Amino acid sequence: MAIIDLEKTLICLRRACNLIDLIIRSKGHFLFVNTNPEYNKIVQQTAISANQSFLNHKWIGGFLTNWNHMQNVQKHFQDFSTDSLYNSNLNQLNNSGGFTNLRDLGYNNNKVDSAKQMTVETSLSNSFTKVMNVLLKQPRFKKMQKSFEGCFSKENRDRALRPDCIIILNAKKNSTAILEASLLQIPIISVVDSNTPSKLHKLISYPIPANTDSIEFIHLICNCFLKTILSSQTSQKKEAPKAVCERNLSRRARVASHN
Repeated sequence: MAIIDLEKTLICLRRACNLIDLIIRSKGHFLFVNTNPEYNKIVQQTAISANQSFLNHKWIGGFLTNWNHMQNVQKHFQDFSTDSLYNSNLNQLNNSGGFTNLRDLGYNNNKVDSAKQMTVETSLSNSFTKVMNVLLKQPRFKKMQKSFEGCFSKENRDRALRPDCIIILNAKKNSTAILEASLLQIPIISVVDSNTPSKLHKLISYPIPANTDSIEFIHLICNCFLKTILSSQTSQKKEAPKAVCERNLSRRARVASHN
């Protein structure tokens, strides 16, 4: 049984919050990484409330190091998530060139010639292809939804923002994310337990020693991060008009000096 020094935990948590404040004031973006299903709701609520990104599913290899390709995949997911075919009923295929019954295709009790029969078969083939596309896309959509649903913030629904810092709730189970972030020199804030390998520990910019299996601590730390982000965002909005006024005054002073 490992004993964790809570004073060091508090010091490391303060350092992490200072970094979060600095990045938010610089208009940076965060990515919360979690692979524990028990923490999904906590992480999701924290990220959405702070208008940041989150990943509650298994880390995707190349998510950071192969960002251009992942952008295309994310765009495909975003386009598909608003696709009318997915949300529409199969009976509505008539509006997009499909059919609802055999009478719409020209079938009746009379015999049809070979030319009409070929036309009917072509229509059937096209409509069947549309139906199959809908059926085949659904499982893929569910899989992509788990991976990318948290990558789009409220202000950036069209594209995912590359994170300026990643926050990991369990270092040992997210070694790939740590390696990719360290290669790109992206700051890493991570909760580290006593069983975290030393190689991973060295790559983490701001480690926070704690019990990663404690849902109470995860709730506490996410609450601290959320309050820090919201406070920094509020301060940033208040400082913006002051900065504009100062720039205007400096411009007027320069103009007056030239005159």
